[in-house]
Amino acid sequence: MDELKNLLNQLLEKYKKAALVLEKWDSAIDTKSIEGHLEISKSHDTYQFYCKQKDNKEKEQKSQKRYLGRNESEVVRQLAQQSYNQNASVLISKRIKQLKKLLEGFNSDELDLLYDTLHPLRKKLVQPLLPTNQQKLESWKSQSFQSKPIRNVQESLYTNKNERVRSKSEKILADLFSAKGVDYQYERPLILPDGLRIYPDFTFYHPEKQVEIYWEHFGMMDVPEYANNAIRRIACYESAQIYLGERLLVTFETSQCTLNLRSAEALIQRHLWSNQT
Repeated sequence: MDELKNLLNQLLEKYKKAALVLEKWDSAIDTKSIEGHLEISKSHDTYQFYCKQKDNKEKEQKSQKRYLGRNESEVVRQLAQQSYNQNASVLISKRIKQLKKLLEGFNSDELDLLYDTLHPLRKKLVQPLLPTNQQKLESWKSQSFQSKPIRNVQESLYTNKNERVRSKSEKILADLFSAKGVDYQYERPLILPDGLRIYPDFTFYHPEKQVEIYWEHFGMMDVPEYANNAIRRIACYESAQIYLGERLLVTFETSQCTLNLRSAEALIQRHLWSNQT
């Protein structure tokens, strides 16, 4: 996922939308009908408004200002809006040009690609300036750990990577991750700040964000005791500042509602790093 590029595109759309609004305002109201700009000054405890403009008749173009009384509140408002619109127009035009230029041919992975696309023999001779995303991921994957033993499970279920899992839904999820090019580790232990050791169903590493992301599948939410334990488990994550929808992803299931693969795919697309090109 190219989050920076998405953010830049969102900013570009924001400024384009503002430009359209400004264009509509300018066509609906003649904001340039009043010459000059608004000046505000304080006298004692009250504010006074003036319309300041240059005297074009004078060679030196000296500035003149006219006091605006209470009966000219609409003139004051229009001058203020006119000044705002003019400044906004300059800013919007400048930002749209900058963002378009920045997005042209933009690729946040270009430094990685400079190394990754080298000939294999040349790669062995070159040290990249910074670890690539793939190198960071491989380093994380190389860390050894001891999974939680699988006991008291009647059916032997294995993923396409030949890993044993505890449920059919976990197998479906694991195979979905593999199909999407998302590297995961099953039941990799996580020690929370209070010392509690838990085993997330799936753990991922996002090399761009340089954080771990956890996925829990709660498959018996129509069983009260199971549902209460699921809520307590989510609370444990949040006590460690691992929040739902950020670094904690969750799917649910009951005996009547099976795993929603579309929702799972949307979570993968939105939150997880894929090594597929």
